[in-house]
Amino acid sequence: VTQSLLDGLSPELQEAVVICCALHWFNEELLNELASGGIFSGVVESLRRLPFVRQHGRGLAVHDLVRDFVNDDLRRRAPTRSRQVHGQAHAYFASHRDGLRGVESGAILAEVLYHGVLSDEQSGIREASKYFNDAADSFQAGRCDLIYTTVRDLPLSVENLPWIDYFAGVTAKLMVDAKEAHRRLRLVLASPASRVDSELRVYAGRWLAGSLWFAGEFDEVIAVATETLRLSRQLADKNVAGMKEYEHRALETLGLAQDRLGRFSEAIDIMSQLVDSSRN
Repeated sequence: VTQSLLDGLSPELQEAVVICCALHWFNEELLNELASGGIFSGVVESLRRLPFVRQHGRGLAVHDLVRDFVNDDLRRRAPTRSRQVHGQAHAYFASHRDGLRGVESGAILAEVLYHGVLSDEQSGIREASKYFNDAADSFQAGRCDLIYTTVRDLPLSVENLPWIDYFAGVTAKLMVDAKEAHRRLRLVLASPASRVDSELRVYAGRWLAGSLWFAGEFDEVIAVATETLRLSRQLADKNVAGMKEYEHRALETLGLAQDRLGRFSEAIDIMSQLVDSSRN
């Protein structure tokens, strides 16, 4: 099917179509960044006349069904070339984020994360998690939902699927859907794939323990917070950025849960640990 779309087109136009199908939208500037040797304006006009190309608010776009099919086909037939195109698109959009605000910033961020994951899955997921955690810490539910919906349907390897439950769980928590938040975050911690990703377990444990505390499920809070504390300390010892903060949050949640259960000596001991750790 892909070849039938390209039959009769010049090699330059065929290359442009393949690149366009990796993008949600395109214009001459973007194509020139991604095409080897650049794209001439005449090619853009030829693209405009193709039956599967439509107008877009930012320029032009390939119809969704055609775009998805050709993009998936390229990923299967030429994975290195596919990653290269998405990597160039990632670099382009990342360089255009500075100074943007509001809807415009969110739209470009979605492109950054989409192309980041498709160019280098591991690096892209970590980049998405950084943006997500920053937004979650600021209680930006809309931004968290944007990140979640951007990456949830991408072709991820099994070991990265728990990240989707994490994004969904925290987004649900911020949208005041505690039941869904607990379900998704419990799935993260129960997943065999997450056993090898201590950072993900710390992030999920932090949010699950905090949400369970408000639900009054203090015994589970203690179990989750204790494990989160153990893992965050291990990662802090390895100088993983931000883990001292997660250690402090786990101690605080653990101490408050012990207090609610009337275990005051345990609560005092834990809070003393928090004070000591905060001084270091």
